[in-house]
Amino acid sequence: MSLKAAVRRVLERLLGSSGYQVLAYHIRKVSKMEPEELFLSNSLEFYQVLLNILGRGADFFVEMLLKSLMVETGLPSFDVAEAVRELREGKFDKVSQILSKLEEVVRG
Repeated sequence: MSLKAAVRRVLERLLGSSGYQVLAYHIRKVSKMEPEELFLSNSLEFYQVLLNILGRGADFFVEMLLKSLMVETGLPSFDVAEAVRELREGKFDKVSQILSKLEEVVRG
């Protein structure tokens, strides 16, 4: 299992197939990437797209995405609320740490 595949699975689970397609449409308009690719390569830009679509609901969505990825991969819990706060402030150190740990777990 790749982390990219895990992110896509979680996104589709959270949004449903139609919701995923809507998100993919908006993300492709901005970045020419799939949602899971943008999330993994530029989580800050991913968050900005979500803000445009969901408003303040973007915070909750990113929290749920990170928590669901942790459950999916068996990664011990991190403070995802703090990671989202950092994203809101334009930083992504915590999200990068979480994604690095997720990648390690997925690779085995």
